Amino acid sequence: RNWSHATVICSIGLNGPTATGILTVHAIDKLPTAAAHGPIAFRYYRYETSQLVANGDLKGALTWATTAGITPIATTTPAMYVIELDAEELPQGYMGFLIGYANPAAVCVSSVIAVLTGARYADSVKTAAPLYS
Repeated sequence: RNWSHATVICSIGLNGPTATGILTVHAIDKLPTAAAHGPIAFRYYRYETSQLVANGDLKGALTWATTAGITPIATTTPAMYVIELDAEELPQGYMGFLIGYANPAAVCVSSVIAVLTGARYADSVKTAAPLYS
């Protein structure tokens, strides 16, 4: 809510021979009981993260995903999807993003990390403050 940009790193393990999962981005209106807006379009890079090849981290081109999201490529090479989100991309009245990854037909280990930048109120952000008080 108080940040102008989010870089979201989605790490997806081996997808196996079929990739039936869908990675989507939704806008949310409030926390903790957020109502999600329908999926929104987003920009992303795909990185292959092979440890078997020297310098095996390969960055793909910046691509726009539609509101349908993206289906991770079926491969035996782990991949990361780096999603770039700007506050201006939120629909009117929404305050944040929700990342969705559903893979109902296959077992897949995944994680999501968001790096927030462009604090709107940088002077009021305390660097040593507890997360919850």
